[in-house]
Amino acid sequence: MTTRVLLCSSALTLALLLQLSVASAQEEATCKIIWILKTPCEEPLADLSDLVSAWGKRKCGRQEKCMYEILEETPTNLRVMHMSTRSNETTEIEFDFKSPVGKSFCRILATSVSNDSNGNSPNDYCLIYNLMDGSGLITAPGSKQICNERMCPSMATARCKY
Repeated sequence: MTTRVLLCSSALTLALLLQLSVASAQEEATCKIIWILKTPCEEPLADLSDLVSAWGKRKCGRQEKCMYEILEETPTNLRVMHMSTRSNETTEIEFDFKSPVGKSFCRILATSVSNDSNGNSPNDYCLIYNLMDGSGLITAPGSKQICNERMCPSMATARCKY
């Protein structure tokens, strides 16, 4: 009886540890960045949508500013898929647009989730940053980025020059 209880207890502990390690790995593959802009949300949504469409058709060699695809677009949300040119791994990026203080401001919550289990995909922070930069939103009026390594672990190793 004692052996059976000990085995069940050990199995439950092992299952819990495995679940925690999987949850931890998923958190590391997620990146969240917030931008505040002094512009109505329709403008950055249109800018990002236009850029994703352009970069989806672009030939790019080894850089990552290509192979984007719009999965879904609504007046408050843009979901995008990126396929790495180096590893063929995919990363889903979601942009949520909200007007926190009237229509003259926009808060963008960008979240990327990498489907790469080997750590070979491009830096999640850079995939989001490149889209914001390429669309001109980094330098838009009142542009402010809110991010740290806890929100986006890949920010620490980001070299967004490609």
